Amino acid sequence: MRKTNSEWLAIFKQQKDSKLSIDAFCQKHKLATSSFYKYRKLLTKESHFIQARVLPDPVEAKHNVDIVNNQTSFTLELPVGRLSIPASTSVTYLIQLIRGLA
Repeated sequence: MRKTNSEWLAIFKQQKDSKLSIDAFCQKHKLATSSFYKYRKLLTKESHFIQARVLPDPVEAKHNVDIVNNQTSFTLELPVGRLSIPASTSVTYLIQLIRGLA
C-alpha cells in the first residue's frame, strides 16, 4: 500500500529517533531503502521551502525590486505585493528567483 507524505515524514522521524542506521531501520520495518531515500529527498525539500515560479507581467515585464534585509528574512517589494524569504535561503535559489522576476 502506498504511503502518504505525512506517513513518510513520520517514518523519517521514527528512524531518526530510533538511532538505527537507515539500512537497519528499513530492514526492521520492511521498507525498501531506495524508497526511503527517494521520499526523504522529495519531502524534506518540500517541507522546508516551496519553490515558486514567477510569471512575468504581460503589461510590464520589468519590475523594480527593492530588497530590504531583516534579521530573519528578506523582503522583496514588488508592484503586486511583498514576498518574504527566509534569510537561510540559498544564494543559488535567490539568484534563480530574481532572474525569474526580471
